[in-house]
Amino acid sequence: MKRPIKTLGNQGCIYFDTGKFDDWCVYVAINGSQPYAPRDSEYFSGMQTLAGIFGTKKVYADFLRIYEKTSKNLDADILNDIDRISADYGQYSESAGLWFTLIYAGMIAEENKAHAVLKKRIKHLAVYQLLIEKMPVDVVVNFSKGKAWRELDQLMKRRGI
Repeated sequence: MKRPIKTLGNQGCIYFDTGKFDDWCVYVAINGSQPYAPRDSEYFSGMQTLAGIFGTKKVYADFLRIYEKTSKNLDADILNDIDRISADYGQYSESAGLWFTLIYAGMIAEENKAHAVLKKRIKHLAVYQLLIEKMPVDVVVNFSKGKAWRELDQLMKRRGI
């Protein structure tokens, strides 16, 4: 069942719907395009681009503002906060809003994933590796594959996540 997350200023929308595994798949449609489920690599690349322009500290701090408030429920106050955060990115505000909304929706999906132990922390680890440790996007998106949750948990704890 399609559940709207946000309408985008460029005639687009982001929403949850049924995917391969559950009802928490994030979809985006922009400028009348066919809806699709964006891959982590897409929004991580977008965040990396923003960090190259505005600095990793700013992008990471803005991510943390969203991360800390994220729960398993979609929250209009957080979406409004994303709009305020994105406005600081000037001519890049629309893309910043898209990337931050997508990662926020991804974290909600992780919080609602059945049997997931690490929940939204898995996205935090990826953003930390991307922005703070400056790992390449392709390494970040594949890093946790095949690793046990306990191993990832220890890696997160060492990073303060």
